[in-house]
Amino acid sequence: MFVRKWQASGDTKGKVIIAHGLGEHSGRYEDLAQFLSRNGFVVYATDNTGHGLDSAPYGAAKSISEYVERIKMLADMANFEIPDNNLFLFGHSLGGLTSIRLLEKYPSLFRAAILSSPPLMSYRNELKSLYFILFSLSFIVPFLRFSNRIDPSEISKDDKTNRFYKMEPSVHDKISVRFFFDMEKQISLSWERVDSINCPVMLTYGSEDRVVSTEAIEDFYNKLKTEKKIRCFEGSKHEPFRDQDVKEIYHSEILDFLLSLI
Repeated sequence: MFVRKWQASGDTKGKVIIAHGLGEHSGRYEDLAQFLSRNGFVVYATDNTGHGLDSAPYGAAKSISEYVERIKMLADMANFEIPDNNLFLFGHSLGGLTSIRLLEKYPSLFRAAILSSPPLMSYRNELKSLYFILFSLSFIVPFLRFSNRIDPSEISKDDKTNRFYKMEPSVHDKISVRFFFDMEKQISLSWERVDSINCPVMLTYGSEDRVVSTEAIEDFYNKLKTEKKIRCFEGSKHEPFRDQDVKEIYHSEILDFLLSLI
């Protein structure tokens, strides 16, 4: 398992695990990780199967459960290396959904979690007839890969960020039929088991996000029965923390959230 690690500056205040999104990789979180490390947190991240520097072909991930267990291994490693500090979780997009399933499966593992723009609504209505075609293919060629249909222009309101996302060799748009339907299953399970989340949660999203449903994020927030906070960044798209006029505010607010729980 490939691991990135950012050491804390000064005394260690806590540990943060980062779970990246679909088609990207952990290296895209350098700015956030560096910010947290400068403020006393040791940060860990890994690349999901078929992403970034993982050895599998792009888009070869089999299931979100596999990603859940990979992050769990990373969390166990962090707790072994630094046993006396709180462990936090940050997950973006697919990493946000993975984080929800982690919190539901291992409710005592993390002190708190930040869920950035998680997909929480089925894509059945959006895909229409294509959904049923893919469903048929899932029995015939489950590892067939197709485009995840994420429009690079919808990543951020910062055009430079979007161009780099589109050009970066380690970013891809591949997803297997099997993985897509596992994601549909995990979205459903997230709602069914939401009551098992018992740690503080902060949900963040951009008001102009067209990659995931912001309405579903708000509904999920309302269903949470634990200590919670939600933050909408007006005018931002799928990754508010990459907007030049928002990044500093975003970083500051999640740092305040983490520090309030130490």
